Amino acid sequence: RLRREFLPQEESKREEYLSFADLILKEVRRVNEIIEQFLTLSRPFDIKLREGSPGDLLKHLVTLFQEEANSQGITLRLEVGSNLPSLRMDDEKLTQAFMNIMKNGMQAMENGGTLRIEAHSFKDRVEVVFSDSGSGIPADQMEKIFNYYYTTKEKGVGLGLPIAHRIIEAHEGELKVESKVGVGTKVTVLLPISRRQESEDRRQ
Repeated sequence: RLRREFLPQEESKREEYLSFADLILKEVRRVNEIIEQFLTLSRPFDIKLREGSPGDLLKHLVTLFQEEANSQGITLRLEVGSNLPSLRMDDEKLTQAFMNIMKNGMQAMENGGTLRIEAHSFKDRVEVVFSDSGSGIPADQMEKIFNYYYTTKEKGVGLGLPIAHRIIEAHEGELKVESKVGVGTKVTVLLPISRRQESEDRRQ
């Protein structure tokens, strides 16, 4: 409403006004994200598993982040393997975990770059790999990345990756991080295929 209804009539003041309106919106969203992260930590952690498509979830996220990526000079590349099976998953929480991983990757590429997301199935699991071309994580900090509140960013509370880790573990999955300074970071998520799905695949 501020942008639409209270725009100054004077042309010279409009650019500054719109800039401040955008800043307010951006900061409100950032504060809201921090509050949501604290609420995630404080609530009893419960996941509701249903059959869902990890491929569709990733396509949705790429669409969601596309505009932000374009504005930062970042290219998003998604590769989903053929016949990627469905999973027993909590769609909302897994979306949050993948969003946190993607945000970390994009924030690591301050001067633009490429974020690759690849999803393939291997026997009893689905592997989702997020690879960025960012600044990388120093070796002496790698052991701290899953600690709550640990962050190298000026703005942030260091909850994104620990929460993602917690969500993946609740799905009986695994999250691994590999990084090299000046080259980038690769985050690998391994999620088990449900036994029912495995039986269906064998019959086909």
